[in-house]
Amino acid sequence: MSQALPKADIVHDRFHISLHLNDAVDSVRRAENKALNKIGSSAESVGKLRLG
Repeated sequence: MSQALPKADIVHDRFHISLHLNDAVDSVRRAENKALNKIGSSAESVGKLRLG
């Protein structure tokens, strides 16, 4: 790209930054949900998750 447009600037707009941040948060949310579903959702399991 720099060869075709040597004076072009890289611009980061709010929409695309928000898009990437939301994708990252969604990815973590899905992974956490998958992990919680794997161990179960009882109070005992949640305690095990906190203690690690």
